[in-house]
Amino acid sequence: MKILFINHSIIKKCGVYDQGLRHAQAMKGIAGYDVIYREINNFQCYMDECESIRPDAIVFNYMPVLFSWVSDKINQYKCKKYGVIHEFNSFNYKFDYYVLFDTSGAGIFPDNTFRLHKPLTPFKCKKRSSIGDPIQIGTFGFAIPNKNFHRLVREVNIIFDNAVINMNVTEADVAPGLMAVVMDSCFNEITKPGISINHDDRFLAEQDVVECLNKNDINALFYDNSATGGISSSFDYLLSAQRPLLISNSGMFRNIVNNFPTYPGVSFDYMIKNYEELQNKIVSYYNEVRGLFLQETENMFRVTL
Repeated sequence: MKILFINHSIIKKCGVYDQGLRHAQAMKGIAGYDVIYREINNFQCYMDECESIRPDAIVFNYMPVLFSWVSDKINQYKCKKYGVIHEFNSFNYKFDYYVLFDTSGAGIFPDNTFRLHKPLTPFKCKKRSSIGDPIQIGTFGFAIPNKNFHRLVREVNIIFDNAVINMNVTEADVAPGLMAVVMDSCFNEITKPGISINHDDRFLAEQDVVECLNKNDINALFYDNSATGGISSSFDYLLSAQRPLLISNSGMFRNIVNNFPTYPGVSFDYMIKNYEELQNKIVSYYNEVRGLFLQETENMFRVTL
């Protein structure tokens, strides 16, 4: 069974693009399916690839602004078509089926929608039972104000006298020019001499991001609580790194918020007190999610093809 997976290549520094790479790679773990990945940005290229590959099904890593070429004409090639939906407003094109990486139950969607657990980066993690001295706290994402990196730094500054905050924060192609504002707001939160920030602004490959996050004692994401819409893809990297994880109760984490400690209900002092338990829990949850993604995707194709 041939599955053509279509991603865009318009914006490479993009969470949608990165998730498409992860999704296609993870699907290759399903026995009996030949997953063929292509980056396509126009209709003629789409038709050429369809005629060359002759897929039995096509998965679109769909976002309207990035797939403006998609119209009824895609049905000139006859097969089942699946649209991966990243935002609620992306349900504006009638694929045969929709794929939604939101298992929270939020929202009302068409009956032909499959809710799946998210695809994750393969990574073998050595468990830790205690934190380092000084503690290493990590975070990751694009330099966008509603990510609230400054609030994370503020909390570290309150809780600890000595800590290193490792921030892999890069400029987003969709929101350029905000790096200085975001990072200045972080440095301005530090009032103690023992608190420091290591800022890496490189846009790293997926495996490199996960390896960097794995070196931290605790990773954290403090997104704005009012953030809505799609599910965060930054969380996928932190989960794959398999270190104890503290998240805010943002709507962008609604699919996993019941599985992890949430700020401001708890903070870093709770993470330290329960470190070994939280380390074991996140490794177990990571393996569970990877398995569920494969099972759910295989079942989706089995009942629809």
